Amino acid sequence: MGSRAAAPLTTFQRLGAEGARMLVRITGAVDLTTVAALTDAIELARFAAVKVPELVEIEVDLRAVEFLSVTGMTELVRAHHRCERDGVRLRVVADNRVVTRPLRLTGLDRLLGLRADPDPHPPSSAGEQLDRVGESGQAVALPG
Repeated sequence: MGSRAAAPLTTFQRLGAEGARMLVRITGAVDLTTVAALTDAIELARFAAVKVPELVEIEVDLRAVEFLSVTGMTELVRAHHRCERDGVRLRVVADNRVVTRPLRLTGLDRLLGLRADPDPHPPSSAGEQLDRVGESGQAVALPG
């Protein structure tokens, strides 16, 4: 693998009348040694969604991921079920073969709502970031 994963970046974006979504951007490798940071980032977003009724969707952006292990895929499925239980949609964005191929081969692309581009419905004003999940977003640093 060789490359280290960076700390996840978690932001809120407003979807106009539809509510808001939480964007979780992940980079680098998602494997046994880094999957805890993925879990923490998604859990932070899920916790926010439970507390903020207008937050209706979590979008996990894996376009900058260079490796996705079975452990990473398993965590995405678990996160999907936790979000579903709480009434929050979890969707995955990826356009790189190292992520899309294993998700498609296992059928997880359908479960996770895989798409190549971020949500086609942009925030109410392009790129508007309502709130950065403070320092807690950075506290989810992957081992480096």
